[in-house]
Amino acid sequence: MDQDLNNLRKSHSITNEEETDTLIPTGVWHKEAEIEGFYVVDWNRVMERTPWAYDKNLIILAKVDGNENSKDIDLNWCEFFVLVHRLPLGKMNLEIANFVGNQLGKFINIDMEDKSGFWGSSLRIHVALDVNKPLRRVMKLRTTLGDEHISFTYERLPNFCYLCCDVRRILYVLGD
Repeated sequence: MDQDLNNLRKSHSITNEEETDTLIPTGVWHKEAEIEGFYVVDWNRVMERTPWAYDKNLIILAKVDGNENSKDIDLNWCEFFVLVHRLPLGKMNLEIANFVGNQLGKFINIDMEDKSGFWGSSLRIHVALDVNKPLRRVMKLRTTLGDEHISFTYERLPNFCYLCCDVRRILYVLGD
């Protein structure tokens, strides 16, 4: 912080008023922001329906506690629903979903709307993906009985640059 201030002094003229310390009352600085109940309900509904996009460009949302510096907020992860294809029916279960989801990114849960987790020939999982990494299209699962090749379909996938393997995105932060 002092180094930043010294660099600022060198590059700009700081007035005496700007350099004077300003004491903020402890009660004001440490007061927590009041959140209305409907806001929390709305926030939860928004986060359950990710990913969000504007004009097919990804919008990454992050919940912050209000004490974080905006530069420290991790906006590299976004939640997606992923369909896992070509799994044997007997392997469409929570353990396999957890393993595959963690290979893709961070496993969140298995879609249990139909009480089985799979829709027809696909397993639907909810995963947080690192948007700086290329999307995996296939995965080879090596087992003692042989290899299984599975493939993936990403639901509601925004614009994706296959040349540089980067998701085009709009970074946006919402506070509590």
